[in-house]
Amino acid sequence: AARKMFIGVVYMPDMGKSAAVRQAAYEQVQQDLLHLSSKGSVVVMGDFNARVGRAAQPTSHIGMHGESNDDVNGNGQLLLSLLSTVNMYALNARTPPPTADAHLTYVKRRSASGEVMGKSLIDYVIASPDIAMPSGATAGPTAFVGECIVSTDHLPVITSISRPVHRRGAPVIKLRLNANPKDFREQ
Repeated sequence: AARKMFIGVVYMPDMGKSAAVRQAAYEQVQQDLLHLSSKGSVVVMGDFNARVGRAAQPTSHIGMHGESNDDVNGNGQLLLSLLSTVNMYALNARTPPPTADAHLTYVKRRSASGEVMGKSLIDYVIASPDIAMPSGATAGPTAFVGECIVSTDHLPVITSISRPVHRRGAPVIKLRLNANPKDFREQ
């Protein structure tokens, strides 16, 4: 039987927030992901405000083509721990970028001149192992950065996930991010 698929979006507290606030947010997402992954496949995307560095092995929870490991921040450590605990994988930076900064998702600009002051990878698509590393496949899906088409400091992160479609009258489950398990009910 096909597994259900849960898709969520997050906006995690930035590094300007206290360590306790950031830790609590990641712990809540971890609880939600553990609950959902027991019921099906999970994909979560969004602004994690996390800099995780790069992996040494292709089977790691993060890609090998991310930022320098010198750039890991506190949220990056929280995200790395989350990925390991819930056994999920970041789809970003899994393949070499066409240019040195093509995988970076955040661009900080000086407001008056628009001059670029810094770039980083803080927006991710994370997925459960059956999506990130499908059995029998030579490679799983990757996330890549698209062109900025609106006025924002974040670039769109795009991924394509292929799954077989089974059409039937499946129950609908309403999902609320950061919800308690009792908030999930079939209709």
